[in-house]
Amino acid sequence: MQNPHETRTLTQLKADVFGDLLTHHCDPNAPGTAANQRGAASNTGTGATGTRDNPADASDTRASDTVTGGTRTRPADASGTGAGEDPAEGAGVVDLASVLGVQPVVFVTVPVLTLLGGNEPAELEGFGPIDPDTARNLAAHAKGFTRILTHPETGTVLSVGRDRYKVPKDLRKTVLVRDKTCRHPGCNRPGPVCDLDHTIPWHHGGTTSYDNLAALCRKHHLLKTAGYWHYQQPHPGTLTATSLTGKTYTTQPQPPPF
Repeated sequence: MQNPHETRTLTQLKADVFGDLLTHHCDPNAPGTAANQRGAASNTGTGATGTRDNPADASDTRASDTVTGGTRTRPADASGTGAGEDPAEGAGVVDLASVLGVQPVVFVTVPVLTLLGGNEPAELEGFGPIDPDTARNLAAHAKGFTRILTHPETGTVLSVGRDRYKVPKDLRKTVLVRDKTCRHPGCNRPGPVCDLDHTIPWHHGGTTSYDNLAALCRKHHLLKTAGYWHYQQPHPGTLTATSLTGKTYTTQPQPPPF
């Protein structure tokens, strides 16, 4: 990796190589690679036509592929086909995202009225506001959406419906501000160390929303899961606990200290 004319340190070289591996494809059939040399040594093709057993044959255009900015461009081969042919033909191309399990995710928050033609800007996480046209273009090519209901004044997330099981951070904070402690009758376990329980279980159709979440300490959460207690939330924050014997206990959120 190093030579007399290399100014980078070994640590810097390793970092650059790792970055290239994450952002570029590998082509074992490229000239000078071990796989290419092995292919040349086991050449079974004849003449100028070549066969698939000979990846280094003169008629195989894969050796002259070019990579620009991470995009592979394939010149037309002898049959007249070009970049539009089946990518599977490039047997030497490895999709590192699938091999390494790297699945990049980009979060773009777009107001629903913007999707319908409005002019309110969207927000690209880690970047900031983006214009409505760009947001609509990104949304048009997205593989999926997560519906988020927010408070009309504060913008706080109130619900993500059935799109997501995990509770968003701001929704968790809102519920804990309301509940303060474990909501099981008589339990004062502090809210920050509690679980947020789906009152109507997720696998029974419950939503990840302000009116279907309540703070439960791990002990009472497990007792509920085991069937020893049943909970209902007729109104946001009003929790009714029912024991195996049928006794019910209703608790209300603690009022603000002012």
